[in-house]
Amino acid sequence: MNTTFRTFHRVPISLKSHRYSPGSRLKPAMLRSASLLYVTGGRGRLLVDGNAHSLRPDLCVKLGAPATIELEADDKSELCIDFVQYRTMSIQCDGERLQAAWLEREADGFAAPLRSPSHMTALLSKLRTAMKDRSQEPSDRKQAVLCEMLDWVNEHEESRDAVSESLQRTIDYMNDHFAESIPLAALAGMAGLTPSSYCRAFKQAMGMTPGTYLTQIRLDLAKTMLAEPRSKLKEVAEWIGFQDELYFSRLFKKWEGIPPTVYMKKYEKKIAVVSGHLLQDHLLSLGVKPSAASGFPTFYRNASGFPSYLQDRLAATMPINSEKTVSSRDILRLSPDLILKTEFPDNPNDVEWLGANNTVIIDAHNSWDRYLMDVAVSIGKEPEAEKVVRDVKKTEKWGRKRLESIAKDGKWTIVRLLAGDCRMYGRSGHALSDLFYRDLGFRPDDGLEFVSYAGNALERLAALDPSNLLLIWSEPADIASFSEQPLWQRLKAVREKKVFCPDSKQWDPWGPIGRQYMIREMTKYFRSIG
Repeated sequence: MNTTFRTFHRVPISLKSHRYSPGSRLKPAMLRSASLLYVTGGRGRLLVDGNAHSLRPDLCVKLGAPATIELEADDKSELCIDFVQYRTMSIQCDGERLQAAWLEREADGFAAPLRSPSHMTALLSKLRTAMKDRSQEPSDRKQAVLCEMLDWVNEHEESRDAVSESLQRTIDYMNDHFAESIPLAALAGMAGLTPSSYCRAFKQAMGMTPGTYLTQIRLDLAKTMLAEPRSKLKEVAEWIGFQDELYFSRLFKKWEGIPPTVYMKKYEKKIAVVSGHLLQDHLLSLGVKPSAASGFPTFYRNASGFPSYLQDRLAATMPINSEKTVSSRDILRLSPDLILKTEFPDNPNDVEWLGANNTVIIDAHNSWDRYLMDVAVSIGKEPEAEKVVRDVKKTEKWGRKRLESIAKDGKWTIVRLLAGDCRMYGRSGHALSDLFYRDLGFRPDDGLEFVSYAGNALERLAALDPSNLLLIWSEPADIASFSEQPLWQRLKAVREKKVFCPDSKQWDPWGPIGRQYMIREMTKYFRSIG
């Protein structure tokens, strides 16, 4: 007697994670393999062969193939999806004949939101690990994990099927209208039951009351939105249906164990700064603390290499010595989500850096606010940057008013003395000269029409013979060395004791925080000697 049996083997093809920005839409795509779609965060809409379905956190969808699918992310939250593609082989044995064939289509199915999403996350992690292993042995293991995953989803699909059609209608309504005020009586009427009967039926099917289910929908969406870099607590509360921000915060802490503000910090991106400028200054002004940032220990003469006014704010930030070449491999070992990189001496933006796909190259600029906007765009903080610019402009106006009498007392030239080099700054094209002349109102000496600065300029300085000299970022030993040179001694500003030499090592006009610090310190210095 011949024995006939049929078995199915499911073979995973790929596992990918996709993130869709708020409001984005995926163009229609042909799905050629059976798939499992799992929503890890956010909300949106899925169209399968033109039929629309709502997506929400922890929802699993089985998709047969071939099929045309489209995805739309909600306007207010990023839609995050894990996408498993697999094929099913049917093996039939009829006596001595063995037939194997790939199934072209499996039934679509929507599982109820998973009651234990952590188990699904663990299964996805196991499958991802098994699929990375290219040896022969893991082949059975990854098939076993996939089968366990599909069985898990099928259980939830059956629980959804067990819910009556009228009850499911109210569940779908809550998922689509979560931000509205939904009276219990309205839900009960929708299900054709009295409120008490509806509550009993709902709890029996879902394991919780309708009110708890609605709150869970709202808070799941809130967590997704709070993890976004642009999120604002008040906007999140209003979007999910809470007009009272304080009530939302109390409810969130009751459910999650921590306030929403603390939850937001957990999801801040890890950002590393590798730059010849203090871009951590720009990040801090935007409310973001980098996990690692450039330091200049020789210049600032401390272990971190950070200026004094940033030390407390960067207490937990790892310093990167940018006075030497920094390797991308060393930075990638820190596992940053984002690297902000500028080109600077001995550290070009070469192939090594351009090959790191999480590196954003910040171009060189002549102004501090251009750097700020580039940094802001890279982390989605443009509105915050505009406010920072306004605040700095207010400080510039404040300094200009207090320095007005000194700024009008003759004309000025800015010089930096280095070992063997006298740098003379032009009237524009550098953050320092732009601040000093344009924003604080000091009058430049005639002959400073060039941009940025000129090196080895002692003879040029002698020909100019300025009436007021401002020495910036100069070491005492270098000042003493130039003071002994006859050309220097013959300068009008030197002879008339109009050489101003503030303690300027901490002054940095390239960053918004440093710029404001510099204005305050410069005002303090000139007013103290005036």
